[in-house]
Amino acid sequence: MNFTHERRSRKAVALQWDGTNTDAVTMLLAKHKMIGNNMDVYIMVRKNGYIVHTLHHGHWLFEGEDGILRFQDDEKFKSMYQPINDELERLRGEIERLKALERQGLENFNLLLEAMNRKAHK
Repeated sequence: MNFTHERRSRKAVALQWDGTNTDAVTMLLAKHKMIGNNMDVYIMVRKNGYIVHTLHHGHWLFEGEDGILRFQDDEKFKSMYQPINDELERLRGEIERLKALERQGLENFNLLLEAMNRKAHK
């Protein structure tokens, strides 16, 4: 029996509250039907009249692929997520597009895919 598990890779749209971006934080909360009462050093996050989280400077708000808004401190967030390089993400998308073309039977696909993989891993 195996007890070791690995976290599945997933993407998240994330915003770290630093005290200067309170408007962006409250807009993200509003998108999820939450209210943030700003107390300068913390934000009381409420949903349906109940406090669901106390957000402090440095905490992250992030929306996963499932669309649920979550909150974590900086250390825990950074242990789970890393920034995505936009160019690398674009290349990964291009590789997926080429793989789809391969399934449709294009010639010389493997040469093209190898070139794209070399460029993505540089």
